[in-house]
Amino acid sequence: MLPNVALAATFSEIYVFGDSQADSGNLFTATGGVVPESPPYFNGRFSNGPTWVEFLANRLGLNANPANNYASGGSTSGTANVANGVFNTNKPLLGLLSQVEEFTTAYPAADPNALYIVEVGRLDYLIQGQTDTAPVINNLSNAIAKISTVGARNIAVANLLDLGKIPAGSDSPSSSSLSNITNQHNRNLATSLQTLDAALDANITLLDFNSLVNEIINEPGKFGFTNVTNTCLSSPGFLTPPFTVCSNPNDFLYWDTQHTTVPAQILFADLAFTALQSDIKLETVPEPSPLLTIFMTAGFWCLLQIRFLRKKFKRTERGKFPTLVSDQLKDANCNVPSHQLISEKFSENIDNLFLVVK
Repeated sequence: MLPNVALAATFSEIYVFGDSQADSGNLFTATGGVVPESPPYFNGRFSNGPTWVEFLANRLGLNANPANNYASGGSTSGTANVANGVFNTNKPLLGLLSQVEEFTTAYPAADPNALYIVEVGRLDYLIQGQTDTAPVINNLSNAIAKISTVGARNIAVANLLDLGKIPAGSDSPSSSSLSNITNQHNRNLATSLQTLDAALDANITLLDFNSLVNEIINEPGKFGFTNVTNTCLSSPGFLTPPFTVCSNPNDFLYWDTQHTTVPAQILFADLAFTALQSDIKLETVPEPSPLLTIFMTAGFWCLLQIRFLRKKFKRTERGKFPTLVSDQLKDANCNVPSHQLISEKFSENIDNLFLVVK
């Protein structure tokens, strides 16, 4: 677990509902480890590393328990999951309303101290071709109300990235209409959440990921990106091998045509943390984790390198360790302060992170 443990008492755990943006392995498990192919995807996540929810959990001092994650690739806001019938699965895949139904059946008295995350809606418009936001917003509102009814008191809901700007939509003749429907969806979602926040006995927080990504697109260098239009991962079709991976994934905003890379996932987690701090009055604002700092500047590859090199030089005289490792990390374009490299706690946190995201 990352060293930001001061907030562990704020939330007891995290429950997640939604689609592939937050799926930490449900579709992967249902397809017997086939989809998404890992590697190049990371351990069944739809990115080249952990999801933003997993980063947020670590930021809050919590473990992202896979048993509490109901999100599944292919989920729509209703009961349907568009991956059913497309992939061979060992069980039916669920849409948001079905995920919530499964949860409320299992937990008729939900933990009031947990954080509940909802992120869904993209596939209603992108795959199902929905042109009216009302049914999607109604589904989201009903899902939020239902988990609140059984006791959820802290609910965070993400809006949609501009579907006309993500690679899956930007190359489409419908890009303009996809942008329009995204803007309408996000406006109506914000209004609906305000209404629900006033009506329900719950803190409801809007996570405005769309504004963040628009800012990244407008000023990519500010966030460390050099490519905010193309994908790092190339393939004949979405989730269809063979795959070709770029040499510099952390310079890219987009991993594939619908999902972002790890640096963006970390930025989403940071935004979520800040929004929750504002809405729910988190106890403290911890200093940024050294691991998150490395993710932001160098990426998941560098953590892999550090972990490998610490094991390789385990028997090396302690005083020489930072210099030896720093030199090799620089060769791999990973710049990490030597005082962090020598820290046993830092090494421990890296190992714990890999345990969390297996």
